[in-house]
Amino acid sequence: MREIVINVEVTYSQPVVGPRVYLAKGPSGWPETFERKHADEALRAFAAPLEPLELVELFIAARELADDPKGKLTDWYTITGFLGRTMDTSPKAVPPAAAVAFWGQVLAAMPKK
Repeated sequence: MREIVINVEVTYSQPVVGPRVYLAKGPSGWPETFERKHADEALRAFAAPLEPLELVELFIAARELADDPKGKLTDWYTITGFLGRTMDTSPKAVPPAAAVAFWGQVLAAMPKK
């Protein structure tokens, strides 16, 4: 069973990916750190039985088709919505650490422009 997130208004900004942490502005407006080891484990647990890399590749392919340079680009709701739909759960039930880790892995896997 998936962990239900109590605060439904939780959002994070696009994370900065460091060697040991993900850094994202949280709901308070202050930067928050997520240890990569723990956040990546939260993502693995949430994504099971899929591998996080499979999700990352699927997300990147989907966004390449959907992103419009003049329109809305990837944000918190895009991330949690994708994870929720893919894992057949509510986007509000996506653990924040798993979503931040997923977004960080997407950023790391995207080709550099």
